[in-house]
Amino acid sequence: MTSEEISNLYIRIAFQYESALNQLIDKGLVDKNLADKYKEAFYNSLDEEKLRTSQKIKSHTEIIRSYMRGIICEDMVNCTPSSRQ
Repeated sequence: MTSEEISNLYIRIAFQYESALNQLIDKGLVDKNLADKYKEAFYNSLDEEKLRTSQKIKSHTEIIRSYMRGIICEDMVNCTPSSRQ
C-alpha cells in the first residue's frame, strides 16, 4: 500500500465516522457538545495510526531496498562483462 492509498483509506474512515456521528446527533441520541469532544479524540488517534502505518511502510521499503542493493551488488561481482549480455 502506498502513502497515497493510506491517505485515501483514512479519508474514507473519517467520512464514515462523520456520517455515523451526524446521524446519531440528528436523531438526538448523542449530544453535539459530547460528540465534538469525542470527535477530537477520534481524529487524534486516527492521525497517530496513520503516522504509525506510514512509518511501517517506510521501514519495510528500506528493508526491501537494502536486500535489492545486496542482490544487485552480488550479481555485479559474480558476473563478468561478457556474461551480462
